[in-house]
Amino acid sequence: MFTATTGTHPTAASASRVLGVALAAVAIAVTPACDSSDDASLTPEAPWTDSYGPKEPTTAGAPAESMTVTIKDFRFTVPSTVRAGAEVSLVNEDNVEHSATSDQAGTFDEEVDGNDTATFHAPTEPGTYAFHCRYHPEMVGMLVVG
Repeated sequence: MFTATTGTHPTAASASRVLGVALAAVAIAVTPACDSSDDASLTPEAPWTDSYGPKEPTTAGAPAESMTVTIKDFRFTVPSTVRAGAEVSLVNEDNVEHSATSDQAGTFDEEVDGNDTATFHAPTEPGTYAFHCRYHPEMVGMLVVG
């Protein structure tokens, strides 16, 4: 059964006015200010960040300031390039002591206990530096200083 009710219904003209006002309000809200006379007042874009903090812009292939050499399963994992004089972290994930000893005497020689970390400074002269573990001579690596 159908029951009729009485009351006022919006006419097509009043519905069009409401729709027009709503569209105008949306257009004003999303339109950016176009005053180009005061460019100095614009805020520069914030740097891109992730969950670990700001990302510094880098040049492709440029060596980083701080690098990590990892020792795991009696192997060195070495970054492709390090900056001359950079601090290098030596992270030992094995249970035994290792070293990162340059084949060029006196260049660098750092020991690190099992499951520990040590640091040394990369040579200040660019070049390729072969190194090994004093305790496990089969462990070898190359440190490229750029």
